[in-house]
Amino acid sequence: MKSLRTALLWNDAPEVLAIRFPAPKLMVPDTLWPQLRRTARILFDRLNSAGFEVFDYNYWTDEDKECIVIFQFTVSELPNLEKVTGPEIQFEEGAADFISAHRNAIAGPWVGGNRVYSARKRRFTHARDLVAHIAGHPKEFGIPSKIGELLPSYRTVGAKQLLSKKYASFAYDFVHKKHYYLG
Repeated sequence: MKSLRTALLWNDAPEVLAIRFPAPKLMVPDTLWPQLRRTARILFDRLNSAGFEVFDYNYWTDEDKECIVIFQFTVSELPNLEKVTGPEIQFEEGAADFISAHRNAIAGPWVGGNRVYSARKRRFTHARDLVAHIAGHPKEFGIPSKIGELLPSYRTVGAKQLLSKKYASFAYDFVHKKHYYLG
């Protein structure tokens, strides 16, 4: 387990964010796993579309008491300012609409190359804040309903907790990316 400890706690390793929440009661594993997969994928897609760079993600459940969704980030923190890309200037009506909609931007609108741009304040600068927002509004983001009922009560799981026997095998496979079936 020493290599797992080193991988999770190493300063230059991609940042890990793991969330734990209760498993839905009376849900059979054949239903739980796909819903957990969908939840993880929604979180992954939202994080990426917000500009965070997710190196990898995975999910786990003991099929009875708890579920975990885990992310590794190459970029988990973003600057306060976000560049907004508008249409190409050759599309006059679209460019005019963009300029009108972004008149009160922090910077711009301006023309760069053949496009119109502006800058605005980014809503979420830390990945964990976006995850907290999604967890607080699961219906809004299409999280499966049974998981959505429990997701707001999530807790983060620290690297040291992932070293416990309960999670060690899952954490090892996730961090080292060496699956038994690949030899």
